[in-house]
Amino acid sequence: MTGMPQKRPDLSAPLIVGFGVTGRAVATALVAHDARPTIIDDRPSDEAIEVARRLGLELIAAPTAEQVESAVDASSVLL
Repeated sequence: MTGMPQKRPDLSAPLIVGFGVTGRAVATALVAHDARPTIIDDRPSDEAIEVARRLGLELIAAPTAEQVESAVDASSVLL
């Protein structure tokens, strides 16, 4: 929409759901812009776990329903 101000998402506490190729790319871009996303993935690969570790990010593997609810509640935006 031309002329409309664009609202930027609040990236203070992003939550990435899934850490496959796209999730990793999003996380890398966010870290490059000084954001610190939390990641949840039901079955992360060893490679995904290593990428999260290298980026210094929390990866919640095979989260329980309570962990998902808590992560969502603490997030500013879901990605």
